[in-house]
Formats: sequence, C-alpha cells, structure tokens
Amino acid sequence: MNTTKFSKLIAGTMSWGAWGRHFNSIDMQRQIENTVGLGISTFDHADIYGGYTTESAFGAAFSKTNISRSRVQFISKCGIQLQTPNRSNRLKHYDCSKNYIISSAEASLKHLKTAYLDLLLIHRPSPLMDPHDIMEAVQHLKKEGKIINSPKLKYKLELGLSNRDISGANEFNRNTPRYILDAVIMWEFSKNWALWAGQTKLPGNVERVVSSANLQLIDRSLLNSRFNIDRDLGIQIRHKSNLGGTFLMREKFAISQGEGRNVTEGNE
Repeated sequence: MNTTKFSKLIAGTMSWGAWGRHFNSIDMQRQIENTVGLGISTFDHADIYGGYTTESAFGAAFSKTNISRSRVQFISKCGIQLQTPNRSNRLKHYDCSKNYIISSAEASLKHLKTAYLDLLLIHRPSPLMDPHDIMEAVQHLKKEGKIINSPKLKYKLELGLSNRDISGANEFNRNTPRYILDAVIMWEFSKNWALWAGQTKLPGNVERVVSSANLQLIDRSLLNSRFNIDRDLGIQIRHKSNLGGTFLMREKFAISQGEGRNVTEGNE
C-alpha cells in the first residue's frame, strides 16, 4: 500500500543550480532548511537539471543539514538526453528505454545521496516509448526498493489517424470514424495483480501484443495482419510472478465482446 505523503506545495529545484540561481553549497543548504521550515517537505528534481549537476549539488547540501530523510520526499524525472559537456550525447533526444530509466534512477540516487526515490516520473512522453519497457523498469526499481511510490491507477489512450481508421465508419459504430485504438484503464489492485478495463489488444494474440518496434521479423504475418479483430472491448486480469532471479512468468485472462474495436451496437 502507498503510504508516502507529499506536501501540498512542492519545491521545484530546476533553477537552484546552473540553470538559475547558481546556489553554492551553503546557499543551497540554507534554501533546503528554509523550505522544510515552511512546511514544504517535497522536492522535485530531474536528472537533466543544471546540465546533470543540480541533483549532485542538492545531495551534497542536504547531507550537511540535520533534516532526517524520512521527513522529506524526493521526486525525480528521467527520459530526456541533453547535449552537455559532461555527456557524450551527439543529439538531444528522448530515451524511455528500460535500461536508461534504470540507470538514470540509480544515478539520481547516487547524486541525491539517498537509498530511494519517493516517486520517479517520465519527464515528457516520447512518441516512441514502449509502455511495457517502462513497466519493466519500474518493476525492477520497486523490487530493489529504489522507488517506493508509483501510480496504482493508470490509463492508455491511443488514436488512429490513418486513412483506414478515418474511413472505417459503418452501421456498427454509429457511422463514425474508428479513431480510437486503445482506451483502457489499468488498476494494480494488489501486488503482482492488475485489472484492465476498456478497449485494447487481446493478450492471447502475442504477435499483435508485441510492439512493432520489438518484432524480430520485418512485419507481422499476413495471416495475423488481416484475419484478426485487432482490439476488443472487455476486461482483463493480469498476474505476474518471479520464479527466480531472471525467470518471470505472466498469466493473462480476458473476457471481451468478440466484435473488434469501436463496435458499439448491432452486435447482438
């Protein structure tokens, strides 16, 4: 159960370092103490602040205070790669891959001189991000106790704007374009258990569920591409269990209407 309580006001640290006020160690220590003294106990960070330097400066200053770690909450964000003198990036870009999220979170822990983050966020959504990659990264970090708070209720909304989607009106969807691909709510109601409700890919069709970017072949088979209902409206129960170091087993059960996506009537 989530027990972390964030303060009603959250202190943003983006301008505390090289991107703004240029606080030295003493000034930053005083700023932290004054902030907590005002009843603001939550600090918002990001790995990129100050060109990847502000978290380290904050961590060094916080370690000199007499404030207990249990009295404050640290939030950090990741997913953006900047061009800075202390990074070898040749191009500014998004990176929401599993490995980068894990390495970025671990770097934030080191810089902030803390054993855990109270909350980890994706800084900005990338059009190329894979939700399954993000989920696996969060699961790994939570399992190791490196983040202790994550949303229990999530959602996914994906729209299709291709000619095939826009021209897909028929009598079964009230003669409207089939804009909606995914519209699903995901509720993690217990450890390792989740309930999905809405329209999304059916879990039994593995070839469809695997992201196009992760397919081993160039494209899905012609059979699977044409003879399937794509998405469907219904509910899914999902469970996962770790049977050892690297052996993860997942079970997924679904009940759906069996008519395909965006079918709202005439399917008795």
